[in-house]
Amino acid sequence: MTRAALLAALGLAFLAAGCIERAPGSGGRRRTFDRGAASRYLNPAARPEHAAHAVFGGAIELVGWDLEPERLSPGQAATLTLHWRALDEMETGWRVFVHLDGREGQGRINVDHWPAGGTYPTDVWRKGDLVRDPVRFAIPAGFHGDGVDAWIGWYAGEERLHITNAGEVRHDGNDRLLLAALPLAPP
Repeated sequence: MTRAALLAALGLAFLAAGCIERAPGSGGRRRTFDRGAASRYLNPAARPEHAAHAVFGGAIELVGWDLEPERLSPGQAATLTLHWRALDEMETGWRVFVHLDGREGQGRINVDHWPAGGTYPTDVWRKGDLVRDPVRFAIPAGFHGDGVDAWIGWYAGEERLHITNAGEVRHDGNDRLLLAALPLAPP
């Protein structure tokens, strides 16, 4: 292959690479996105039952949350709905983690998920968006005691999004926000 042919091939490869849209979490905002699929998760009129004010990375605010049913029962499913506000645009597709820690050594329930049912990743959020993020989970039948501690946060790979207003909220020092002690009904 001649030098000119090699340079032409490399030039075409660079041009083609510039046309590839980045995957969620790859570190760059998407150029296009159909907001229609996510519209059911965008709700500026939503008023969460429990108010909150935790800011992650200066870009995402937890406005509040709802729990249905309000009292968890071992062996039954529940839905925790987190209400987020985009304070700024982000280049990273962050995932939400929810850790439900048993208080009496029962272990942890991990509920890691993409926000808004996976339909509206953070790298397409617009400043001011209010995003409803429901997540369904079940408390194992063996859990007992008066409640579980719900911890939440954001991560991408091994990196967690820092709690910006850590002095104003309860956290563990590892960018896990203590959302609440969720009551647990007796078995």
